[in-house]
Amino acid sequence: MGLKRIVIKILISGAAILTVMSLQGGGMKAKPVSVKTQQAAMPQQSQKSIPLFQQMAVFPDGCQQPLAGGVFAFYRFDIKGRKQYRMKSGKWQLVGNPLTAKGVYLAQADQVGVVGITGTLGDGNFYVERLRLPARYAVKLPLPVKVGVSQGDVTVNGQLVRGHDSLPRVYAMRVAATQQ
Repeated sequence: MGLKRIVIKILISGAAILTVMSLQGGGMKAKPVSVKTQQAAMPQQSQKSIPLFQQMAVFPDGCQQPLAGGVFAFYRFDIKGRKQYRMKSGKWQLVGNPLTAKGVYLAQADQVGVVGITGTLGDGNFYVERLRLPARYAVKLPLPVKVGVSQGDVTVNGQLVRGHDSLPRVYAMRVAATQQ
């Protein structure tokens, strides 16, 4: 019964956020703005970062808070269905393990849970995958997160990115990790 209440709370919260976000837009197409985020582990901190989404932890009691940390990689599929990871150079390349391969662009969520990407984004779709969890908790994140770019507009899981103050949220169930 408790899990059902948590799921209902998540759905209601998500619906409320979508409603507020659609009201803020007023039906007008907003262009995403590159802003500098305070991401401590971004490999290229001097470049401007495009914020994509804010990850939120949802605790078993239904409480929500920004989820900082974790390591993310960006990938897309080539015409043969293989994963190509985004490199620091901005190119896409096949790699074995993105955590250990040289030159793979890795991002970390900042202290308020914002995950962003530096450089320019060409039209098309790509995905964000978590490679390493933050802190000592197991996090069930609905991955992959789908990012779409079309004529300068950026969407995350279908929601338009309107800037740092109005980012789409990605919710993660946060549960205590078991000791092994």
